[in-house]
Amino acid sequence: MLAGVEMKVKELAEILSKMPNDALVLVDGYEGGLSEVVTPKLTQVELNVHTEDYNGPHEESPKGTVQAIVLHRKNS
Repeated sequence: MLAGVEMKVKELAEILSKMPNDALVLVDGYEGGLSEVVTPKLTQVELNVHTEDYNGPHEESPKGTVQAIVLHRKNS
């Protein structure tokens, strides 16, 4: 992946295809540590709507013009 270029499903699938099939899929935890991923979700997203450091830049929205796969972390 090039700097500043978003990863697409095809690229992620190619990367994952080289990983062990029994490896866990984890994401960053809320403030630290790692969390399990729940089922990926296809959704509509608005890009670059947040500027705060504590929020990710994008937002899930029915008005979104971009389709995205979202990997939500499992709540404890």
